[in-house]
Parts: sequence; structure tokens; C-alpha cells
Amino acid sequence: MKSHSLSEPRLVRVKPVRLAGLSAYMSYLEDQTGLLWQRFMPRRRELTGRLNDDLISLQIFPAGFFRNPDPSIRFTKWACAEIGDGAVLPAGFEELLLPEGDYAVLYYRGPGGDETLFRQIFGNLLPSIGMEPDDRPHFERLGAGFRHGDPQSEEELWIPVRPIK
Repeated sequence: MKSHSLSEPRLVRVKPVRLAGLSAYMSYLEDQTGLLWQRFMPRRRELTGRLNDDLISLQIFPAGFFRNPDPSIRFTKWACAEIGDGAVLPAGFEELLLPEGDYAVLYYRGPGGDETLFRQIFGNLLPSIGMEPDDRPHFERLGAGFRHGDPQSEEELWIPVRPIK
């Protein structure tokens, strides 16, 4: 039985987006994602000026990370939300500007944590549309259908892309 479903990618041009939240420096071998979200979730309502109820799980990888992935390489992970111009950041929160660029957006349903999913995206789906990962932030949009660990959980995967060189 299939443990997840994944849509075909659609290309979206993203204008700069202001985000605010908490971040942590980690590797996949020293994953601190759970701790980061445990710090963020009780305080998310302190963030005034949010543009919507969606949460954003964002990763900033070092340049070239996906050409030779290594689970020991460290990157910055964010638990955050979109904010408008009048936002007030609570103590300890940071702001991040997501730069403009093209993204492959995929709708995902499943429990998460399936590394075969990313092999499918980077090995098959992106090349099939003539794209490769770009060195900009990757993120997941966690909307009303997101339920951590639930096989019916829903989210959008936003992969920064550029044409294959």
C-alpha cells in the first residue's frame, strides 16, 4: 500500500515574502526540528501582523547541497509564518526575507519523513520538467490540512528551481 501521494509539480514565481519565527542550526544527523517547533508553537500567537494561519517550515541549505547530499552537513531550519508590514516581533523572534524566484510546488499527502519522496522529487519529477534545485530556501507550507505524523496529513512542498544547466 502506498504511504503517500504526490502531485505533479507546478511552477510558481514567488515575489519577496517577509517571514518571522525561530530558527536553529542543525544537520539531518542531529535533527532538532521537533525541538524547534516545540519552542515556536506555544508562542506563534504572539506574532502580530500574520497574513494567514499557515505555518512555514523552511530550510536554508549551503550552496550545492543537493548536488552531493550529505546528512552531516549543517543548515538553518526555520519555524515561521508570513507577516505584513505592521508585524511586531516577539522577543527572540527573527525576521527573514524570502527572495524572489521560481519554485516547483507539489501537493503532498502522507505522514512525512519518507526519504524516498525526495529521491522521487529530485531524481525524477524536477528533471522531467527541465528543472534542478536552486540555492534558495526550500519550504513546506503547513495549512489547515496538516497534522504531524498523520497518514492523511496535507502540505505543499516548495522547491526553489532553475533550468537544468
